[in-house]
Order: sequence, then C-alpha cells, then structure tokens
Amino acid sequence: MNKLQKKEFGAEIASNLKDSSGLVLADFKGLSVHQLETLRKKVEAEGGQAQIIKNTILEKVFEKNNIKGMDSYLKLNTIMFYAKDDVMRILKPLAEYAKENDKFILKGGFLDGQAFDKAGVIEMSKLGCIELRWHLE
Repeated sequence: MNKLQKKEFGAEIASNLKDSSGLVLADFKGLSVHQLETLRKKVEAEGGQAQIIKNTILEKVFEKNNIKGMDSYLKLNTIMFYAKDDVMRILKPLAEYAKENDKFILKGGFLDGQAFDKAGVIEMSKLGCIELRWHLE
C-alpha cells in the first residue's frame, strides 16, 4: 500500500467505526487462512465485521474517532472486529474461539466509550449472553 492508499483505507475504517457500537482487537498470529475465514463467518453471522489492519493505521483511526485507552493493544498482529448494531452479539463467538484456539488471543475492546482488557471483553461476552436471553424471553 502506498501512502495515499493507506490514508484512504484509514478513512474508510474510521467511517465504519464512527457508526459502530464497539470493537474488539485480537492477535491472530499462527492462524491459517481457513481458520480466519471460519471465525470471520461466525462474526458476520452475528452482524459483525472483521478487518486485519496495521497498528499504525489503527492508531490514526482511533485518534480520528476519539477512541482512547487502546494504545497498549496496538502491538503484534491485529485483527479488529466491530459491529454497527450490537457489538455484544459478536463477543460470545470471539470469546469462545479464543478459548478453543490458543493462537487466537484477545487483546482488548472498546464498548460504550470505555476501553476493556482481555478479561473485560470475556466478562462482557458473558453479560451479552444474559442480556440476549432476557430480551428473547
């Protein structure tokens, strides 16, 4: 990617995040393309999106969208998951996948204007399940 392409890509991601309800970052080093596609499909089935993105681009996107507290998670390989409608719906498949596959490492998330570490994302995934069941009953 040249500098202009990176800038356009960053603007596209910033626009997508502007309308999202939250995001989760993870390290995917060691996962095969097939494993990533399987995970991507699970997330998309819940209304989410996945994007592999360079940390330097993501840092600028976070600045543009006033997302604070995520700098410590911008290391190593990064895949970002986000949802426009309800980010809580994608938390459970992400947490389950991380539990099943030790190469997929949750880094942290940003929900309701607050940064969460890995443990916080996992706890939120449990709350999301409770909240979803409550709405269905």
